[in-house]
Amino acid sequence: MTTTNSLFRKHNLLMLAIACISGLALSPKWTILIAAWISPAAWLYLTRKTKLWQIIVVFIILQSIITTIGNLDIMPLPLTVMIAFNLIGSAISLIPYLSDRFMAGRVNRVLHSLIFPSVMTLCTYLFSQGPSGTWGNISYTQSGWPILMQFASVGGIWGVSFLIYWFAPVIIDVIERRSIRQRSSIVYLTCFVGIMGYGLIRLNMPADNNKSIAITGIVANPLSIGEALYEAEYGETVKIHPRISQSDPLIIKLNEAYIDFLKDPFNPVYSAVIRSFDTNANELFERAERITQADNQVIAWSEGAFSTIKPLEEKLIGRARAFAMESSNTIYFPMAVFRPGEILPGIPFIENKILIITPDGETVTTYFKNVPIKGVEPSFPGDGNIPVLKLNDINISPAICYDADFPNLISQTGNKQVDLLILPSSDWYAIREIHATMASIRSIENDLTIFRPTANGNTLAIDGRGRILSKNSSFSGFDGIYLSQLPIGGNTTLYSQIPMAIPLISSLILILGIILSVARKTV
Repeated sequence: MTTTNSLFRKHNLLMLAIACISGLALSPKWTILIAAWISPAAWLYLTRKTKLWQIIVVFIILQSIITTIGNLDIMPLPLTVMIAFNLIGSAISLIPYLSDRFMAGRVNRVLHSLIFPSVMTLCTYLFSQGPSGTWGNISYTQSGWPILMQFASVGGIWGVSFLIYWFAPVIIDVIERRSIRQRSSIVYLTCFVGIMGYGLIRLNMPADNNKSIAITGIVANPLSIGEALYEAEYGETVKIHPRISQSDPLIIKLNEAYIDFLKDPFNPVYSAVIRSFDTNANELFERAERITQADNQVIAWSEGAFSTIKPLEEKLIGRARAFAMESSNTIYFPMAVFRPGEILPGIPFIENKILIITPDGETVTTYFKNVPIKGVEPSFPGDGNIPVLKLNDINISPAICYDADFPNLISQTGNKQVDLLILPSSDWYAIREIHATMASIRSIENDLTIFRPTANGNTLAIDGRGRILSKNSSFSGFDGIYLSQLPIGGNTTLYSQIPMAIPLISSLILILGIILSVARKTV
């Protein structure tokens, strides 16, 4: 039985400081790679070595504080709601640490080393099925280690995170026994070397074909409509800063203004708002018309680039069809269509969608954003399906922004042999880097090219290895127009065929541990 001591001894306080500092470094604002390997190990050490009640109380309090600080301006939630959410999340995230402590001495060392990563993987997987998706998953911190991240094509982010969490019990065992020649460390190192070898080979494999597609991305400035609405509602001229936080009081007032506007959008008070819809559309079409046309070109705008209200929708779609025919391009036409009427809590009133319009003016697919941001984005969800359009032997699919935070949804692209995912998005300053990173991992998981035209964020082109082919930021002089000949080519990945492989393996490990633990106790 492991001897425990007070959490407040000097060496434990030092370990606690390491756990907190490295935990803060995991914030989506910074995502420091090495911190992902240190923080779980430090917390696991403390959970094993200190008094149970002390570590439970301190862990929940400190983790919730760390998570709240790290997610200020990231989570689009009021501070009180965020704190409550993080307290619950911290309590849940303690379960894997307590599971490891419970299994100590009840199973052999190799199996014991697998309990913590297995339970952690299961907890994070189950959490990802909720409204937050994979936000906060530790694997995203490793995007700067492309060799390791290639393992996502086999096990998804769950495989990468399992490896990270597995490191914690292994390194503790090595330090305590002062030898790397432990069974648990030998098993771990064998797997680690194999994964690194696979990643190195995959990164250097040539593409399977030489297909490419000419694509144009146009990024909207969504702030001008908000400025017009604010002036109409409150009688004050306002300039919305591009780096504004989603929790800023100005954003809250704008959301309230939309409620009044939609009650009576044709009221003369709001005539400038209606005009701003037209002005925005005119600017976006004019920018597209200035672009030199190329054969087989696809044009895509950022998420919700074309805003309007339901009574004016058909007029705007008519313009889009005419543009597609005149330019002889297939267009991915993102719309935010507001339905007028009384706005009730929890009832959607926005159609956040993409119309795919072919050069003959036909709308072949209307794709609704499958996963609106719960509690923040009152839009109608899609049917859970990702459609495929074939264009000159290239399979192209749409998704919208937050959809890509849900790996199970995007894994459809692998099953459907999609070559290119067009992912119109809209971010804000604080999440611009981490959200782009999350999208890039979907490329690796499914071995497909992703094109991500993004308002208030990073417009990216990403290949099937997760490599950034090009990157343009809304905050660094990007003119909002992107042109490229994107290379296309990839294979069906193991992850896309069996996306739950690692969570299932984790479940089996946990079940085996419980069975052996109970059997040992009854002997």
